Amino acid sequence: MTPRFLNSLLSRRWWYPIIAVGLVLILATASSLRWVSPINLAGENNPAAWWSGAVYLVAALHAYQVSRRCEGGARGGWQLFSLGMLVMVCTEIGSLHERLGYAVFGAIGALLGSSFLLLYRTPDYRANALWLAGGVAMNVLAVAQELLEWSRDWTGWAIGVRAAGEEGSELVGSLLILTAAVRASSTRGQIRDLFEPLLPSKELSRIVAVSLVPALLLMYFATTRSDMVNRGNPSACYPVLIYLVCACLVLSSELRSKSGPRAHRLLLAALLLFFSIDSMWQLYWNATVYYPNPDGDHSVSQWASYLPRLSLVHVGLTLVWALGCRNFWRASQLGIVAAVILFTVAAVKTEGRAMQLLAGTVTAFGIYFVLYRSGVWEDSEQNS
Repeated sequence: MTPRFLNSLLSRRWWYPIIAVGLVLILATASSLRWVSPINLAGENNPAAWWSGAVYLVAALHAYQVSRRCEGGARGGWQLFSLGMLVMVCTEIGSLHERLGYAVFGAIGALLGSSFLLLYRTPDYRANALWLAGGVAMNVLAVAQELLEWSRDWTGWAIGVRAAGEEGSELVGSLLILTAAVRASSTRGQIRDLFEPLLPSKELSRIVAVSLVPALLLMYFATTRSDMVNRGNPSACYPVLIYLVCACLVLSSELRSKSGPRAHRLLLAALLLFFSIDSMWQLYWNATVYYPNPDGDHSVSQWASYLPRLSLVHVGLTLVWALGCRNFWRASQLGIVAAVILFTVAAVKTEGRAMQLLAGTVTAFGIYFVLYRSGVWEDSEQNS
């Protein structure tokens, strides 16, 4: 390894917090202790699984931003990169690869393989293609370890160590893939580069709207499953993604603002991050039902009944935050909020599985649309 290459690696300061979080998660996974289950990478529907998906989503957003300034094959390469990352996020959150198997692996391989070829053909992005290839290789190694898991019985301390090795490979892969995207959108290597280059656009809002179609398909797929208590929830993919996109846009706006960070907007970013995690983790259900009795017979019906209540909490916290945002309180936007509340209340009253699973998607889209119309993440652009 040349000193120049080593200096290039060490100059990426945003690596350090990501590596630190990764090490904590890997150690928690290796321990196999029950009390660290929220940050056990081998689990589902927990903050650790959210973290894995969040890294891929940030990579997808950077790839999307780079594609907007490219032409020809490079533009297509970055678009396929971004789409491949979105599929990987959904597999992390919704356990799609465990349920659909080779179909998901084939889709990811086709998207990222095509992206690699297009980017490698473009001299300016050849190095980015190699970072992408390294990340994919680490994920293939993780799949090979998963196959090894099925080949024999693991007992005692070996269960946690084996899981930590597999999940650690995936985290390294996600870091390499994130590097491929971030180094194309910003070359400074600062921590702020994770969010500052992410810009709002009408095209992004159209993508959010169009994404409702696959979100509905994932919701329908979720209604056919009976294993969502201990497996990922496909219907959570959309709200997890949308809330995280909103949080990234708010943080980007704050980092670009000439007036400096504002506590009110930073509070919104924190709330949106919580909504994103909570959409898959369901903190209240876990704290009051699952964690007090993890070995109990928890039914999917009981679990799903908490979903619309979760959405009502997210709407309520958003309204409390909006007390300090004048642009939020317009009649048309309050009408959207009222429609979201009516839908979630109906989901609680009717106890229909489809409505319960759809509540998170309806709420996330409604909150995104109202925040977008309020200009929450465009103030700094007007000031710059």
